[in-house]
Amino acid sequence: MRDLSRTTALIPCREIIGSGATHDSRANDHDRRFPPLGGLQAFLAVARTSSFSQASEILHISQSSISRQILQLENHFRSTLFLRSTRRVVLTDAGQRLLPYIEQLVALLIEADQAVTQPPQTVTLRVHPSPAIRWLMPRLPEFYREHAHVRVDIDTAWARRPDFEMEGIHGMIEYGVGPWPGLTEDRLWEEQLTPVCRPGLVDDFKDRKSFEGLVLLHMDRNYETWERWAAQTQMSLLGARHLVFDTLDLAVTAAQQG
Repeated sequence: MRDLSRTTALIPCREIIGSGATHDSRANDHDRRFPPLGGLQAFLAVARTSSFSQASEILHISQSSISRQILQLENHFRSTLFLRSTRRVVLTDAGQRLLPYIEQLVALLIEADQAVTQPPQTVTLRVHPSPAIRWLMPRLPEFYREHAHVRVDIDTAWARRPDFEMEGIHGMIEYGVGPWPGLTEDRLWEEQLTPVCRPGLVDDFKDRKSFEGLVLLHMDRNYETWERWAAQTQMSLLGARHLVFDTLDLAVTAAQQG
């Protein structure tokens, strides 16, 4: 029987050395200096203008400072980033590879500066529930990506027009063609009227001349939308029953459920 108390694990020396070398390499990666931020800004200005003098005017520093910062950046990357001539400055291959990364980095730094230094802004919109769900909310993620410091509050008390100053409402999405005195308006989309019904009623419509015996679903109490559609198709609303909802989503759900 083997005496386990005396069993010793033997590890080849090369594995110990290799392990230590890997650790040191990672430590060196963490200790590596970042490129000078001033040099990144100078690089981007020169790359966009192809001129040291124009870059100095944009950044409001001397041309010699621009040259010094570019040299520091070239020393950091151990690469020549610009080819200089008496007429213009052009990027080298290394500079062209570096440019998109610097553009992204500077854009992120500007965004970070705005996020930290600018107070959050809140925009409150009064919106009918249906366009809020179907149009506005799907667009909010992209809006937040572009305007991280802005918060959007949605108010769906749409039945009455707001007192913008007293209620703190900054804008509203409204159905209609206007005009709305005292307000600035922008058209978002054109509305198209399309009748919908449960699948079992489709074939029944082919030979119909009226809506007699059917239930028509409305979002307005004066039946305006159905009357407009009936006038275009020369169908009669006589004999139809009517059910009114206050949102499009409720009306569509009712149609789906028959």
